[in-house]
Amino acid sequence: MVKFALPNTSQTVKRLSVRVPKQMALRIDEQVRAEGYNKKERSQWIENVIVELIAMPNYSDLVVEEFITAGTTTPLPLSLSGSTITLLEQAKETVLRTTESKTDNSALIRTAIIQHLLKVSGRQLKLTTPKAP
Repeated sequence: MVKFALPNTSQTVKRLSVRVPKQMALRIDEQVRAEGYNKKERSQWIENVIVELIAMPNYSDLVVEEFITAGTTTPLPLSLSGSTITLLEQAKETVLRTTESKTDNSALIRTAIIQHLLKVSGRQLKLTTPKAP
């Protein structure tokens, strides 16, 4: 994955915390380092994987399949740019419109991370749109 330029410092940044499974948190840190990011650039890595997810056709189907078991998560603090927050808001609307399921930022972010980790390990499934008969 190619690193994007540092965010414009005049751009709004929103701090939030996402709950992720404990083992995923460890895997995120490993992958962030493997892709040449440092610990302080983890939020930028997350922004990049969010953009990657939203670019996938039918990504909303992946989001509604996401689930978390209570008590198995750890908080992951992030600072996301205003443009990424806007992208997440638009994605939530898309998920609601296409699947009739509500979702939240955390589910979208976890799905983006999972899909990226699957991609770099060569195990990501490709979603396709069914062809008309």
